[in-house]
Amino acid sequence: MVETAASPVRGYLPEGILSAKVDTTQTKDADGYYYKAGDLVEIVADETVGKATTSGKAIGVLVSSIHESSAPEGLDSRHRVSVLTKFRAIVEFTAEGAINAGDAVTTSTTNPGRVKALPPETIDEGGTATHTIDYRDPIGICWKGGADGSKVLVLI
Repeated sequence: MVETAASPVRGYLPEGILSAKVDTTQTKDADGYYYKAGDLVEIVADETVGKATTSGKAIGVLVSSIHESSAPEGLDSRHRVSVLTKFRAIVEFTAEGAINAGDAVTTSTTNPGRVKALPPETIDEGGTATHTIDYRDPIGICWKGGADGSKVLVLI
């Protein structure tokens, strides 16, 4: 009998829609929205998004909203939003080194089948200024982080 390996895919994202927990510290706007369809969001913690505030970190745009009428007591861990992303699946890997939610990840060069954080690089063009860029194409973005050797979830 031929053994087959279990699929590392933990979930497919139909039409790129990701269900996410929300940053519960978000305050409502003047119209009473904590989160509004059309807001750009970034990963702020494991399986959690918040309004995008860091350039280059947005992972998608909200297609659902949370209004004060549906959260009269404020936000809590039960609130979720739908995010339109470029990603198509959530895949489980083993981490090489610690990886945080929101980190770009790439393949390990020393441990086949593992992933590691892909830090941006600081570029000095020989002048007085330096800037940080990430010109490499990561295989995905960490959705749920972990320590070295632990299982992490990556948006692919």
